[in-house]
Amino acid sequence: MGRDWKSLLETKAVITKNGGVLEIPNTGVMLIIPPNALPEHMKHCEIHMRIIPWETVKEKATSFASNSSTAVELLPDRLKFQHPVRLTLPHCLVLQDTRERKAKIFISHHENESLPEWEEQTHLSYHLEDTACIILLDSLCWVKFSVDDEIVKAKKLIVYTAGRKLQPQDSVAEIRVGYYLDLPDEKMVESDARDLSVGHRKTFFFVRRKEKFPLEVSLDKIFPDDWQYHSKKPLLRKVPYEQISSFSRHSLIYTLKKESSMDGNLLCVFTVSQEKGQISVQLAAHLKYTRHQLFALRAGADKRIDASVYNLLKENGLLAYRGRRGGTHTYRRRPRREDFAVGNIPQLRFQTNPCGVILYTRVQSAYAE
Repeated sequence: MGRDWKSLLETKAVITKNGGVLEIPNTGVMLIIPPNALPEHMKHCEIHMRIIPWETVKEKATSFASNSSTAVELLPDRLKFQHPVRLTLPHCLVLQDTRERKAKIFISHHENESLPEWEEQTHLSYHLEDTACIILLDSLCWVKFSVDDEIVKAKKLIVYTAGRKLQPQDSVAEIRVGYYLDLPDEKMVESDARDLSVGHRKTFFFVRRKEKFPLEVSLDKIFPDDWQYHSKKPLLRKVPYEQISSFSRHSLIYTLKKESSMDGNLLCVFTVSQEKGQISVQLAAHLKYTRHQLFALRAGADKRIDASVYNLLKENGLLAYRGRRGGTHTYRRRPRREDFAVGNIPQLRFQTNPCGVILYTRVQSAYAE
């Protein structure tokens, strides 16, 4: 991970007797220090808060809910307060609707450059909410928490497509379809390849089941026919249930090869699903059509395009072109009444980026009770 990105996951502030708030933007991590909480001999103190990368904190996963919460470092270490301070740590779990939600709080006071030595703290007060755990601390330290599987319905993943921008002379293309946990420190994926651009991301609910249904990824459509799937691996691939529990991120590579010398666009439609398609997400990764090609598609002049692919683009607002005076024009249908029926969670979105990745998502049904 780059240093610039890590700097976005930390903050510091000088706290006085009046108290104060430390918040890491866009993460949900917050530390609230009430008035007169500092030790009596201190008029002010500079406090640091940093989200800990999971490769530092992570231990071997032992359950479905393992490694599904944020961990932080609070400095100066062992600074004791006269009054409890309020720490908010987000998680990526979907919890049962139960009155009693229990969590285990762990802290560490280890030396720098050494591995954390986690100790459960049963005396600390906390409140486990739908998206975060609020913990009352009496001193600064490393902090994390865990949740028992019995109160967990699902784990929130972010599924995505990624790839390098194709050049006209390219004859081979690689598209990655992957996932990572919906946590602040997991949002920089594929960071080892700087020329790799990540497309639009969407939430996917990976459900906890006794049957241990895997995550399935399938390549459904390729357009135009000049591009062909070029791999011995099957079009439908499965990520084992245990792997989702054990690893916070994973990606699959789909390799395609252009069989002709003609210049053209590449469109791939993927489906990510679980429970035999009961929960499904569609991902479409492609280079943008030119204005001329788009009008040809709208008029049905280009007979090479598959009707189902065209309908996917048209009906869900994924047709776009660059106008003569600049600007992107998007065609999007209006929401229908059935979109809001019980069990449907419509999420229609359109996005373009430098690599021309577009993602369309619609969750056909939420996780069952």
